[in-house]
Amino acid sequence: PRGGRRRRRLGAHVGAGTGGHGHHRRRGRGRRGRLRGRTGWRETALGRGAGHPPGPTPQSNGSSALPAAAATVGVVVTTYNHAHFLDDALRSVRDQSRPADAVVVVDDGSADDPAAVVARFPGVRLMRQENRGLAAARNTGLAALDTTYVVFLDADDRLERGALEAGLACFGRAPDSGLVYGGHRYIDARGQEIGERVGPPGAAPYVRL
Repeated sequence: PRGGRRRRRLGAHVGAGTGGHGHHRRRGRGRRGRLRGRTGWRETALGRGAGHPPGPTPQSNGSSALPAAAATVGVVVTTYNHAHFLDDALRSVRDQSRPADAVVVVDDGSADDPAAVVARFPGVRLMRQENRGLAAARNTGLAALDTTYVVFLDADDRLERGALEAGLACFGRAPDSGLVYGGHRYIDARGQEIGERVGPPGAAPYVRL
């Protein structure tokens, strides 16, 4: 992140109608679901999920949402010269209250050694590519997964322990949503909160968005 700030994604997520940058997102009919909470990323993802805001019920998109217990969740961690933060990011994924079903790290042409970090986490897949930017790195990871939902996490960010569980719960309340998202707080390079915080959207997510 600019200015050396990291985000920590807080676990609360809200249903929303269309895709956006780095949220839990659902796959279905050519779309892939995304669950996202940002963490001081160095962010840390926050809070409690909310359902649809007051008003008409959003129209169904025709996709068949799976119950949270049957859904699968994959995490794409993108890194570019952030191997020194990558261990924290992968630990935050490993320690989720609801474990991820698949984890992919995409090295976007780093000059450091993310492979040495990934080797410490059994089951995590490492993919390498020439430097093509964040969007291309995320797309590479997305194409490698076959899960119901996908979470994008930058290597210099972290997830709160309940982030995946909260995102799935939010999809359970709003099954026709294309993505859910949550709050975050900024942390420094040592993981200490530095005061700035963006709370979960609450009862009026569309207004906040």
